[in-house]
This record gives sequence, C-alpha cells and structure tokens, in this order.
Amino acid sequence: MASPLEHPKVRRRLRRIVRWAAIVLAVVLAVSVAAELDWSELRQRLAGARGLPVAAATLFLIARFLIWTWRWHLGVRAAGVDAPFAPLFPMILGAAAVNHLTPAAKLLGGLLRARYLGQRADLSTARAYGTVLFDQLAHQGAVISLTTLAVIGTVYGTGRPKLAFGLALLALLMALGLGLAAPRLGDRLADWTSRRQDRWRRWIDKGRETVTTVRALADQRRLVVAALLLGLLYAATNAAAQWLFFVAVGPAPSYFTAFAAVALGTAAGALLGTPGGVGTTEAAIIGTYVALGVDANDAAAAALLYRGLHYLVVFCLGGASLAWLERRLA
Repeated sequence: MASPLEHPKVRRRLRRIVRWAAIVLAVVLAVSVAAELDWSELRQRLAGARGLPVAAATLFLIARFLIWTWRWHLGVRAAGVDAPFAPLFPMILGAAAVNHLTPAAKLLGGLLRARYLGQRADLSTARAYGTVLFDQLAHQGAVISLTTLAVIGTVYGTGRPKLAFGLALLALLMALGLGLAAPRLGDRLADWTSRRQDRWRRWIDKGRETVTTVRALADQRRLVVAALLLGLLYAATNAAAQWLFFVAVGPAPSYFTAFAAVALGTAAGALLGTPGGVGTTEAAIIGTYVALGVDANDAAAAALLYRGLHYLVVFCLGGASLAWLERRLA
C-alpha cells in the first residue's frame, strides 16, 4: 500500500508548509536580534564607517565571483567544452542575481547558466547543465564542510570543549561514511533516472546526458580537489570582506571569528529559504558574533554593511550581466 507521503498533492502541501514555517522562523529570529540593538548607536557607527576599508571589502565581494567563475571554468574545460574564462563571469553574476529573487530561484539560476553556456559554446543545454550541477555540488560540499567546522569552533569558543570534541568526532565519522559511499553515488543517480523513464520520457535523454557529464567530472580526482579548494578560497574571501567591514566601523574581532559568523550565517540563509537569505543570514551572523563575545552593536554595524554591499554588488553587476547576456542571446 502506497504511503500518503508519496501522493504529489500531499508532498506539495508539505513543501509549502515547510517553506512558510521557515519564513516565519526567519522573521522571529530577525525580530529577536533587532530587539537587542541600540538603533541610535547603530546609525552613528554606520554613518562613521571609514571609506578605505569599505572600498577594499567591496573589492573582495567582487573577487568572490571571480573565484566562483574560476571553479566553474575548470569544470567546463574538463568536460571538453571550449569556453574562455571571461564570458563565464557575467553568467555567474547573472545567476547570482536571479538566485536572490525568490526562495525557489536557485534552480532557475543554474538553468540560466546552462542556457547561456550552451548558446556561447554551441552545445546542448543538458550537457552544459551537467557542468553547472557539478559546480553546484562542489560548492555545497565546501559550504557543508566549512559550516561544520564553524559550528565546532563556535561551540568551543563558547566554553564547551567536550561538546565541540563530540561534534568533531561525529563529523569525522560522517565524512568517512560519505567517502565510502561516494563511488556509488553516480550509479544510484543513474538508476534513479532510469526508474523514472516512463514518467519523464520527454526529459529522460537530457537527464541522462546531464548525469553522464556530472559522473565524468566527478571521476576526475584532481578536478574535485581543485573545486573544493576553490570553495575554501571563496569562503575565505567572503570572510575577509566581512572582517574589513568590521575594521571600517570599529574594533574588529579575529579573522576566524568573522569566518565562523559568515559560514553559519550563509548556512542559516540557505536552510531557511528566504530570498537571498535576507533576514536570516544577518540575524545568524550577528547572533554568532554575540555568542563569541563581540559587542552586539559592533556586530550589527559590520554585518549590515557586509550584507548591504553584498546585495548592491549582486543586483547591480548581476542585473547588468543579465541584460547584456539576454541582448546577446536575442
């Protein structure tokens, strides 16, 4: 007998309930953090932000997308696609802008990247999407790894070394399990696609081409290691931008404190599903800083500067990139 959870309408309703619950939780989290702040002092600190550190931090925010483009370019070249680095940069920026519009837009951003790459390099969208999917999987792998380290470091920094050691041991065991299962993931994905051949007959050929591309890239060990290292460099650049915004508004904590706060804030924004992580990311960053002993108003000023310039970079450069790409495609 089929489970009620297998019914499409039931699953759609459950997804809708989970999405709205996440948004409500994000609002509650943001309001609780906002209630603890001295807004008059916060305005003064933002108004007195020094220009040179802000400019340097903004350059780091842009540099993140160059690193992201570098990682995708490695995957594209490894797939045998002749695509230079420069045209991929606006594709990354455009996809990032789209991914910040709605909670469900991350799939759309990836498909847009595949569409633009397919048009630029004269290859099928399915094969192009295989390179995008590999890049996204590498990004998620780096994010999960860094978030785990950030959680362990934050727990240790709040005076709970035994709990931090237990979390580290659990993370190590999970990593070993994933390492043992990794060689079979491609086969499972292919089997999953084949079982849905009758249901998705219109898309199955394209789906197989995408899976084949991802499996071919995942089998290249050096490429996987390089992609994960570039994910670490991306995160380090992101944290450097946040630390420089701290320098702009007042006394800055250690770089590793900023690294942990950004990693946890990014994870919170992704998990709770608000557009671009708005509200949830800021609240999680500020909350992490406060838990690690940073003054709440200092943390809020630096976090709001960081997130405000982040949105400005994404929408200004990403919007211009989308307009340019669509004009070329037309």
